[in-house]
Amino acid sequence: MRVNENLRKFQLAETLINRISSDNILLGDLTAPDFFLEDCRLNAITDVINCAHITSSGNNPFIWTGYVAGMLRFVDRMSQAPSLRHFLHIESAGLGVSASECGLDNKPGFSNYENAIAQCSWANSLIEQRIIECYPELPLMRIVPSTGIEQTELGNSICRHLNLP
Repeated sequence: MRVNENLRKFQLAETLINRISSDNILLGDLTAPDFFLEDCRLNAITDVINCAHITSSGNNPFIWTGYVAGMLRFVDRMSQAPSLRHFLHIESAGLGVSASECGLDNKPGFSNYENAIAQCSWANSLIEQRIIECYPELPLMRIVPSTGIEQTELGNSICRHLNLP
């Protein structure tokens, strides 16, 4: 299974990887969230690691419908999950350097469309601002790695810190 192959990159124990089956995977498309948001398995989720994003420096027509609107519907649904402990939002705006190196103020809600490095940077900022404003009780954690960081190593340390499988 492709998911298992990708998880091996994060140096997870093989026993944990082998516990994952197709029953543990919820397929969803943020451009058509109605097809998965009513799945009753969402009520039992304790930890969300959200790294869905559109890495596009151009004008991607799906940024609003798929990424912003769809993501906010997903956040709304997960805010109703009684067992949710963590909603980890891993922002990835396609930068190759750290925010301090490029002078980007990467705090949520501070970018606007006109001064964003890329459309996806603006979309990430907008999503985070709306999550903070509309869902103050959501157990949100935010990570902003540079794409220059070894993502698998970072992801592995995050999972260890949160005691996630």
